[in-house]
Amino acid sequence: MNHWMRRLILCILSIALAAFFIVLSGCPRANRVTVPKLVGMTEPQAITALALVDLELGIASNVYSTTVAAGLVVSQTPAPGDRVTAGTQIDIVISLGPSPAEGEGESEGEGEGEGETLTVLVQGDVPLDFVQIPAGSFTMGSPSSELGRMADEGPQHLVTIADPFWLTQTEVTKQQWQALMGTTPWEGQANVLTHADSPAVYVSWNDAHSFIAALNSLTGQTYRLPSEAQWEYAARAGSMTRFYWGKDPTFAAITSYAWWDGNADAIDQDHAHVTGLKLPNNRDLYDVAGNVWEWCQDWYHIAYHDAPNDGSPWEVPAGTMRIRRGGSWTSPGELCRSAYRSLADPTTANDVIGFRVAK
Repeated sequence: MNHWMRRLILCILSIALAAFFIVLSGCPRANRVTVPKLVGMTEPQAITALALVDLELGIASNVYSTTVAAGLVVSQTPAPGDRVTAGTQIDIVISLGPSPAEGEGESEGEGEGEGETLTVLVQGDVPLDFVQIPAGSFTMGSPSSELGRMADEGPQHLVTIADPFWLTQTEVTKQQWQALMGTTPWEGQANVLTHADSPAVYVSWNDAHSFIAALNSLTGQTYRLPSEAQWEYAARAGSMTRFYWGKDPTFAAITSYAWWDGNADAIDQDHAHVTGLKLPNNRDLYDVAGNVWEWCQDWYHIAYHDAPNDGSPWEVPAGTMRIRRGGSWTSPGELCRSAYRSLADPTTANDVIGFRVAK
């Protein structure tokens, strides 16, 4: 190859390379951002910090920690200072406080009494089975990033429940109601399964209190409806995802855990189902999601501003509607989320509302 030919080839290559860089410079480049430090923040604070730099919360899991207080971020992935593409999801691990095995679990996270059971005979040999919910702390409500979130599920706030409490393992059943009250308020009503172990329905908030008053008179104890905070704490069972079994964005898993619209009303099984047939949560509670809505003690308030942070019912100021939680056999999946809040007049009694008993 002669001298002039080599120069021509080099010239062509130079022009081609210059054109390549011109084209490259005109292409949009992925926006890169720096991951902020989330360790030591609460989950709501972490979500806010991520949103400020156009990042999202990914998986929020839990771990016991003797060095980081319950409710605070222990670690994160990717690490602080990493450069990532805008919109990247950042996974965090949140402290549950000390492990019960270390003898310090009562005040934070998992606490005293986990796994204990209590059986009360309401009349004759009809049992009312309770499980003990340990003391601990949790973040109540849902983050703004949660799929299906409603405005009244915030602001998220840390609730600390100082003492263990008891909660019935299932919703109160027809057999239990009839044994104690001697009545059948669901008889002759629409959309009712007559099985003795299906939930007692057509019972209002006021009716639930009548049952509890009769139970207290029989036993000499002080049973009650759970507070809304106690209900969500027990339902979540240590989880921080939108369902206690995970995020389940396409409702692929919900049928294993709940009676909801997709496996009940939508296929003409238009009634509450026998309790205890679906998988329980990590507190060994059945049907916390779906089957029937469950009355709580609290008045409904439109947001959590000034809500109690000790697990007590929100009774002041008084409202006009009472809280019900958990979704029902007619509910779409979004309404069965752990944070979802519903309300009803305390005199409301129908085929989709029941209740649990707390102590």
